[in-house]
Amino acid sequence: QLAVSRTVLRCHLDKVHPGSMVASLSIPWGNSRDDQGGYHLVWPRDLVECATALLAVGSVSESREVLRYLIATQYPDGHWNQNQWLGGTPFWQGVQLDEAALPVILAALLAEHDLLDGMEVKDLVRRALGFVVRVGPVTDQDRWEEDRGINAFTLAVCIAALVAGSQFLDRDAASLVLDVADAWN
Repeated sequence: QLAVSRTVLRCHLDKVHPGSMVASLSIPWGNSRDDQGGYHLVWPRDLVECATALLAVGSVSESREVLRYLIATQYPDGHWNQNQWLGGTPFWQGVQLDEAALPVILAALLAEHDLLDGMEVKDLVRRALGFVVRVGPVTDQDRWEEDRGINAFTLAVCIAALVAGSQFLDRDAASLVLDVADAWN
């Protein structure tokens, strides 16, 4: 089952844009309506979750490529597209708070296992956490693109990112994000 799972994850990786990965091969293949969008796009949330799964099965290089892709596609204000084509062109225009927080968790996870190997992530973390603090804890869209407000999943991801990402910040910024994490908790 482990080998099959690893194979399925790797089938979602793009060969042209290293580190990009569609959320699922299920749409548009087998779709029931004509809709250009769907899970054959890159969703930062799904991308990070897949990268952590790849890391868990020993695919370190693929996980690092995902982080590089995220560094390359982050907006200056710290967020990522809600979803995008493999090359980075946005599809939907929403912004989801967990999709700004999860890349920080991936960076912290790679750092925890001493796998950054010279990859510079401080700017990614600083901008992402700045966005989370400025925009959160309320989000215009939850992870299902349906509701505005505070979502338990999104809030937990943001708190975890604030705590995990604090190690990459200077002392004052780290103190601020940890205070925000405590308040939101």
